[in-house]
Amino acid sequence: MDCFFKKKEVRTIISSALATCERVRVRASRKTGFGLAARATSGGSSTEAATASTASLLTSSQSEQAETLCGAVRVSCCGDSGQRRSPRSAAPGPVASRGASSRPNRMDRLLSRLFEGKKLEREAALAELQRAAPSLPPAERDVLVQQVIEPLLLEAAVPRDTLLGSLAGARVLAPHMPAPSATLLVPALRHLREHPTDITLQTAAGELIGAVAQKEGPQVYEDSKSQLLSIIKSGLEIKESVDEIEGGTAEQILRADMTPSISLEVALRTVQWVSEACRGRMAPLVDEDLVLLLEGALGHRSHASREAAFYLAASLATSLAEAEKNSHDGLVCFGDMLLERLAAGLADEWSPVRLAASVAVRKFLCALPDKSRKQFYPILLPRMCLNRYYEAEGVRIYSQETWRQVTGALGKDLVTQNMTHVVDFYCKSAIADCHSMREAACSCISEVATKIPAEAVRPFVPRLLDALLVGFNDDNWLVRDAACLACGNMAASFPSLCKSSLPTLLPLFYRNLQDVIPTVRAGAASALAGVARAPDVNVLKQILDQAHQGLRGLEKQPKEKQNENKQGVMSSMTPRMSRTGSMDHKICRPSQPWELADGCVMLLMELSRVQKATTAVADILPTLAQACRLRHFSAHLNFLETVCRNLPKIAKGLGRKIFKPHMDAFFDPIFYSLESENSFTSSAASQCLNQLSSLIGPDILRGRVEASCPQNLKHLDANLFIAAY
Repeated sequence: MDCFFKKKEVRTIISSALATCERVRVRASRKTGFGLAARATSGGSSTEAATASTASLLTSSQSEQAETLCGAVRVSCCGDSGQRRSPRSAAPGPVASRGASSRPNRMDRLLSRLFEGKKLEREAALAELQRAAPSLPPAERDVLVQQVIEPLLLEAAVPRDTLLGSLAGARVLAPHMPAPSATLLVPALRHLREHPTDITLQTAAGELIGAVAQKEGPQVYEDSKSQLLSIIKSGLEIKESVDEIEGGTAEQILRADMTPSISLEVALRTVQWVSEACRGRMAPLVDEDLVLLLEGALGHRSHASREAAFYLAASLATSLAEAEKNSHDGLVCFGDMLLERLAAGLADEWSPVRLAASVAVRKFLCALPDKSRKQFYPILLPRMCLNRYYEAEGVRIYSQETWRQVTGALGKDLVTQNMTHVVDFYCKSAIADCHSMREAACSCISEVATKIPAEAVRPFVPRLLDALLVGFNDDNWLVRDAACLACGNMAASFPSLCKSSLPTLLPLFYRNLQDVIPTVRAGAASALAGVARAPDVNVLKQILDQAHQGLRGLEKQPKEKQNENKQGVMSSMTPRMSRTGSMDHKICRPSQPWELADGCVMLLMELSRVQKATTAVADILPTLAQACRLRHFSAHLNFLETVCRNLPKIAKGLGRKIFKPHMDAFFDPIFYSLESENSFTSSAASQCLNQLSSLIGPDILRGRVEASCPQNLKHLDANLFIAAY
């Protein structure tokens, strides 16, 4: 880019040049004893005359210095024509050609960042190259292409960063080349084979092949098919296992195990990128050889290879669907060959693989008409249904949307029609090694009990209950909680069928009611309330007695400091825990009396919503108020927090008329909690007062506080004042 001097800069340079020439003249006159010839006053500049007069008297360095300065002045003042111009009226001209300068131009800097820069610099250079390439003149673009792909074409060893930049730059410039496959395809395939342990270089080579396919279409796959399928086949036929490598270091063993998987993964992704570039034009090239290799890759031991294979399956399904507008025979045949692998992917223990399989299944099923989907539902539908409750958020959300797109409003009907396959898969998943599978299975069984017509579920109730009973003894509290809730829903939905199982279920509910995890206690309370709500089940008195005894047992709580709860941390960090053990397992500390009392408070809240239990719950409130005054143990603030959070719900469930006679007994614990240093307990007490005020009226609440504990009136007013803001 040419640079121009401003007027002020021109005057400064002229003055500097004249001063320099004058100093040179003075030094020369001192050496020779005579002065310079008079300055020329006409035609040409004064600096040119001075330079010409002293040319024979100056040393070579002095002559070069003067000529450089005068040249700068001449170009600045006269421009390219060399004619004399006034500095004030002269148009600015270029100082010097950028190509003649030692500083690189814009493209030179871009290539330097592309070949020698770090990752961030390389990505920035690629973005700049992508913006600049379309607007470059054809000749300049051709030169740039040759400079970018030159390292890629060299047979000799090239630095890794340079080669990586060349591959990435070629990918960006491929759409602007007339026939990129003739130049780029062979070196890209060569680098795909020559770097089996460098996944970054292999990926860059694969992306380049995909970019070439975007430009030239399916012919690229035909030209590279033999080599790509050869790499996939080699990755599938590796028979050497890690155990057969003797005397090797850990690095050697890991390299021998991972190298084939890396090449296999990148080759699969390369075929995927080519398929996505060709779309429907790829369908005629999906032959038996490719599908058989894909089937083997879907069951590969490497989870990364399986993930890449499922994304390739999704891309091929899309290509087949676009090519077959009226007939779907090819897509149905494709699904028949991969059905078992797709089902295994939906139940894979690795969440990324499960998500990739979900993508493939959605692409496949959504491309089929309704009548063609039915043959795949017995295998795929139960797994799709379970993944809606899977722990990994990405899998869960994607599966929920897939369920809506595939089944529409017919989800319940489809589950009912395939109930045998659904129950078989749920029972199998309830004893799976992956705790996320076990938890999701329990949640799905609960959904079956509450949403599917009873006539369809009734024959399977004993099997489903047996599967849930295993979850009660799980080491993972998430599984225990899900199993407890599911059993409660099952007992509430099918009381006559579950009546014989209650002697087994109730002790398990009571055990979860005193679990060390608060969420498990809340789940047990909800399950017990569901059982009590069921008709023809006379267990309400037994449940109320358990709640009464649990609250009175708080007096037995020792004064020692409570142990830290390690169960929750360990459960979340050990996905392969044993499926049995629960409260008797060595990692789980014994339950404390205050935890049982805490669970009983939650139980009273749930029972207050059961119409036939309201009177009995009100009779237990004095025992609860008495338990709130026990503060000899360190966790009493946790217990009071639970009381404050649930008391307004109890009041709402019982009704104002039943609750108001017992309200005064709870003022002291509430205000004690309000003034405590525990922020959670204090916040719960503040919300409790606000909710009670809304329920029974602020004036009535203030009058009751003033009558029973006037010293707390100021705290009530302050809390209500703050709540308004």
